[in-house]
Amino acid sequence: MSKLPSARPEIRRVLLTGALGNIGRRVIQGLGADFELVPTDIRCSEEGPEILVADLVATPGPGPTAVFPQLLLGKILFLGDIDGEGKGGTEAFMMNPDGSGLARLTSMEFYNRANEREAYSADQRFRAMSRKDRENGTAGLNQIFYNDYFYSSLTQLTKFGAGTAWDPVWSPTSETVAFVSNESNNDEIFVIKKGEWPAQQLTRNDYEWDHHPSWTPDGTQILFSSNRISGQRQLWIMEADGGNQRQFSNFPFEVWNPIWVKYADR
Repeated sequence: MSKLPSARPEIRRVLLTGALGNIGRRVIQGLGADFELVPTDIRCSEEGPEILVADLVATPGPGPTAVFPQLLLGKILFLGDIDGEGKGGTEAFMMNPDGSGLARLTSMEFYNRANEREAYSADQRFRAMSRKDRENGTAGLNQIFYNDYFYSSLTQLTKFGAGTAWDPVWSPTSETVAFVSNESNNDEIFVIKKGEWPAQQLTRNDYEWDHHPSWTPDGTQILFSSNRISGQRQLWIMEADGGNQRQFSNFPFEVWNPIWVKYADR
């Protein structure tokens, strides 16, 4: 596993208006759409200024939905507030698994599409979802279901009696779904295999919460966001069985809702 993406306390925002032409623009072709990497933030080092954050901007224009860019495969996408306290609003970012290549996506399109793909199995036959269960004595509670598109059937996975369940994501290598539930009176991450019950609770906190699981491409680990330790949201990671829970990012701003991009087919 790659090293922990470390904090960058030396980050300072510099809006490069007027100076952009000196750094230049680069257009990436062949992705179903053109993109410009627009430098907007720099940091200073002994070697001089260097680009820290780049905007990935879809070139406007009519036409069909842009092809999901292959360059995002294997990247980690997440949401964050780089300005703090909501001043800049929620933005989508991407980085490499080792914490390098931090970039800001100025459009939410590809984050949203990657997030939607998380609920599907690798072959897209199954799709997990959270919906209200009006049967089985748990009326009004959100439970995890899945669609089987081959048989056009809907099957209930969870049968919690007190808590709700949401944010289901399908493993890329097995028929296992990770999700969040407050059945234990706290927001924790669970996993369940198709056709099995009860679910297995992976995280246990006193008052902190864990949200938005995302499987690694090999299905052996789960990335998620948590407000443990500092009370501010960062990215965490654990083994698929809940072991070796550890902090994955340590940015000087809040980050949450990670997606480890595994597919470019949606």
